[in-house]
Formats: sequence, structure tokens, C-alpha cells
Amino acid sequence: MGELTRIDNSLCFRKDGKNVYIPIENTKEIYCLNEISINTKLLDFLSQNHVVVHFFNYYEGYSGTFYPRNQYNSIHNMHTSCM
Repeated sequence: MGELTRIDNSLCFRKDGKNVYIPIENTKEIYCLNEISINTKLLDFLSQNHVVVHFFNYYEGYSGTFYPRNQYNSIHNMHTSCM
């Protein structure tokens, strides 16, 4: 199990006492392929930076996706206009 957090203006993935820093400027999507802990402060930060997060369960089955608010509204509007 790992933890994804915000430290200053970067993402930090913590697992087994090790930190991996990920610059937010270079990140468009994150794929979580195992159990992970996150919080709403991180989701707000990801939303502000237009980062989409995909979640998968232990067996690599798709669980869901977090879309930043503006991006979700664009996708929703595009979908309804195609109907």
C-alpha cells in the first residue's frame, strides 16, 4: 500500500519509507494499479492542475476515474451534444 500526497507544488508517492517526487507540471494522468491512500487536499491540487486519476483494484479491474471539475464538465457537455 502506498500514499500519494502533495508536498509544496509536487506530488509525493510514499511506500515502504521511500519518497518519490513527481513534478506536477509534467503530469497529465495517474494510473493507480494497487491500493493507495489519498485525501481531498490532494484531489483539489490535482483538479487545479487538470490531472486525471484512474483507479484499479488488486486484480487490475477498473474501479473508476477522478476527473477535474472543468474537464468533467467538458466531457459531459460533449457527450450530451452528441445525442
